[in-house]
Amino acid sequence: KFKTAWAEEWPGGMWIAVRVGDGAQATGYRGSMSEAELEEFNELIEYYGTDITPRQALDALKKELRTQRERNSYWRFKKDHKFKTAWAEEWPGGMWIAVRVGDGAQATGYRGSMSEAELEEFNELIEYYGTDITPRQALDALKKELRTQRERNSYWRFKKDHKFKTAWA
Repeated sequence: KFKTAWAEEWPGGMWIAVRVGDGAQATGYRGSMSEAELEEFNELIEYYGTDITPRQALDALKKELRTQRERNSYWRFKKDHKFKTAWAEEWPGGMWIAVRVGDGAQATGYRGSMSEAELEEFNELIEYYGTDITPRQALDALKKELRTQRERNSYWRFKKDHKFKTAWA
């Protein structure tokens, strides 16, 4: 709501909301608009709602990844990670990634709206998502840890409770 010449708190967002979509009410309201007004309205609804483009999301996610990685080089996106963007105080970027990962219909549908370049960026970005790692990633990390420990102690061996820092934990 905001102040206008005719109201202290005019519900402009609601005025837009009832005119968006394919329902009878929305098309009826838009039917009373002139062609010029409809053109203006269509330009205006680009700024309505919380829908963002894949490009906007990917740019924000890459920026957040850089910011977090400057603080902690092992940081990874988690499903519940939220952060401030131009469009939200706490945008659920981790969830944005989560619903696009995997082979399910929903995930492939969401990825279907991405350009080839955006999909390539997304695939690079998910390398920093979650805690699932490939056998190759695990083996590489274990071999590196073994080398590090063996430089300190040539008799060193892995124990069941041994933990060490990796890119994902």
